Amino acid sequence: MIELARALDLELKLVPRKALPAVNNVVRSVGPSPVPVPALKELNRTLDTLKRLRTAYPDLSVLTQLQNSFRAFKNLNIGKELEAVRELAKPIREIQKLTESNRDIAKAASLPAEQIKFLQEAARSAQALRNQLVHDIPQTTILPRPAYRLDEDEGDDHG
Repeated sequence: MIELARALDLELKLVPRKALPAVNNVVRSVGPSPVPVPALKELNRTLDTLKRLRTAYPDLSVLTQLQNSFRAFKNLNIGKELEAVRELAKPIREIQKLTESNRDIAKAASLPAEQIKFLQEAARSAQALRNQLVHDIPQTTILPRPAYRLDEDEGDDHG
């Protein structure tokens, strides 16, 4: 099987069953861009905005987190989640508008705590959406699961 895979210019890997959706999404992302044109335009526009904000606020690490998440979206199929991406981009654009309106560098040098909070929330939401897309998890099923169960096994005869 290994020789056949090599002859077809493929690599044979064993993947844990739980990791299979993530691996499948990565494999799909290697091919042609799965991102539809409107989504790609939205992503590029948001990435440009983040780049300008990072120039204005180079020490704000949350902007780097947002950039990384939006770059990851370009490799994932976000067609159905385009509206969610647009919602994530709203506070980013509002802050960009505020920065542009404050031409005075001294005024623009610090960002109000409320706006930093909005950016942090957007970064958390973007990360959650990225994880959802990578692992191909339907949004309704993203619930915390216990790390263990206290139920007895059916074959257990501890009566």
